[in-house]
Formats: sequence, structure tokens, C-alpha cells
Amino acid sequence: MHGKVHAQMVMQHVVSGELSYRILVDLEYAADDPFAVRLTFRLAGEAAVPWVFARQLLVDGIVAPAGEGNVHVRPGGEEGDEVCIFLHSGESSAQLNLPLPPLIAFLVRTDRLVPIGEEAAGVTPWPVPPQGDGTGGSGGASAALLRVPASEPAPIARGLGPFDRIDELDALGPGWRLAGWDVAPYVCHVQHRDRVVGWVEYRPAGAGRAGWVAAVGNDLLSPVACPEEPLLHASAKHAARTVFAAHQETRAA
Repeated sequence: MHGKVHAQMVMQHVVSGELSYRILVDLEYAADDPFAVRLTFRLAGEAAVPWVFARQLLVDGIVAPAGEGNVHVRPGGEEGDEVCIFLHSGESSAQLNLPLPPLIAFLVRTDRLVPIGEEAAGVTPWPVPPQGDGTGGSGGASAALLRVPASEPAPIARGLGPFDRIDELDALGPGWRLAGWDVAPYVCHVQHRDRVVGWVEYRPAGAGRAGWVAAVGNDLLSPVACPEEPLLHASAKHAARTVFAAHQETRAA
């Protein structure tokens, strides 16, 4: 698999509680090195400084302190709207703060290239759905799930406007796709032949956990064993598969 994701962000280099300054940072992710994210710091008048560390470290650090050794990541900001990255090299160290939304947008783009949790496989190891047009049969995977009313409206009711991107979900059958917006990369509709079947959304879930949730209509899909918590998925495509399975089960009932 080939392909790259690149983003450029402005981070705050925190020198002390009273002093910080802005620096430009390039974030790069490549499908042929799926576990790693490369950060390149560009300081005026100095050579670029690259750092390479695990993508999963950024994913985990959004909601809880994560990391060992030379790189640590944790949530930050007065309202949890930042991510703090701590870098250590010998006796030197640096703290870099960046806003959460562009980091999530970058991670969502990498997830579309190589789904989070499937780096070792190189491909999306989904079960092949029943043959046909992708609308018949029973998904089965949703049999142990409950539908719990969501506290937020479906994306179609949030006034996000026309879709900016479409990702085909060929593994689910013809006509299945994810439709999303650049301004809200953390949420997508799951569609079948232009009909909205459900939606998926990336969110923190408390206790240092985060992931993609799946919803059908205005109901979140939760495990029977823990109905107060939505089922979490490693990627938007994983969550879309759960929406697909729940849809299939409804049709079969």
C-alpha cells in the first residue's frame, strides 16, 4: 500500500510558565511505514529537526497521558482543547502544545489511509459480507448490541452542509460508503446508495478511553454487558461495519 498524509501546524514551544513561542511543525504519515508519524520542527535560522514516534501514541495521548522513554503525550489546555507533547533527548527536553482539532483531523486522514489498529495487516481484514447487492441477509455481528438513545443529534441535523469527501466501503458491498466533512473530520455518515443508514463519530469515552462510536438513527450501539457505554472501534471503517451489521439485522427481523 502506498500513499502519504501531510499537515502543517503551528505549535507552542513552552519554555516556562511565563514564556512560550510559536513554531511551525510538519506532520507526515506514510502507508509504507504505518506505525509511525514523523514530526519535523522548522525553527527560523536553524536546520529542521525530525522526530519519529508511534501514531498510536498520539491517538492515546488525546484522552490520557501516554508514552514511555523519550516521548510523552497528554491532554492539555484549560478546557481539554490542546494536546501536550513532551520530547526528551539526553539532558534536553521540550514541551510542545498544539490545538486538538487539527491533530484529530490529521489522525482521521491517516486512518483513512491505514485504519488504526490494522497497521500490521496492511489491508482491512473485514469479514466478507453476503454476496449480492449488500442489503440482504443478517449481519450477525450486532446481535449482542443494544440501541441506546444518543445525547446528540445525527450529523444530518447539525447543519454541516454538503459533503466534502466520500470513501467507498467496497468490503461491505456495492453502494456502501462513508460521507464526511473537512470541517468536522471526526464524524461521518454511513450511506447505502445515497440513503443515510447511520453515522460514526470519534469521541473520548472516559477513563482514558477513546474511539469511534456507531449509531443507527438516533441510537448509539452499545454492548449488552455494558449498556451505559457505547461500543468503541479503532477506526471509522470498523464502526461503519457495526452500522452495516445492525442495519442487516433490522432488515432480517
